[in-house]
Amino acid sequence: MDALLEEAIDALFRVFEGYPLRRSTEPCTCCHEPDEERVLHERLLPELSADDLRGFAGDALTVWGNEVDFKHFLPRIMEITVTAGGSDWRRQDWIEWPDTESIFERLAYGTWHEWPELEQQAVARFLLGLGHRLSAR
Repeated sequence: MDALLEEAIDALFRVFEGYPLRRSTEPCTCCHEPDEERVLHERLLPELSADDLRGFAGDALTVWGNEVDFKHFLPRIMEITVTAGGSDWRRQDWIEWPDTESIFERLAYGTWHEWPELEQQAVARFLLGLGHRLSAR
């Protein structure tokens, strides 16, 4: 991962670190098993794997969790989205991670452009870092 994107991910972790992990992130019980949520509480955020977060990442803000939950997991979700899967970060089949477009749709659905300025800047910095990485390919 290039330095610009790495710095942007570090900034996401710093900016969103104040959002706590709620006791229950309220997954839809028709769509998700209790174990899917339980695993989110077993590790620290940076230690959660793609497999741990796959269900939440795909359903955040629609049938799982609220804005606080999304902001709590956002740095790790973005980090996994761009670092997992080897050299081709867009290849998502390796763990059934939600496709990249779905991940970024969560930002739009969560109206990130209306969040506090510091949070908007952190997301924009990440998106710029990602754009820089893609243009370098």
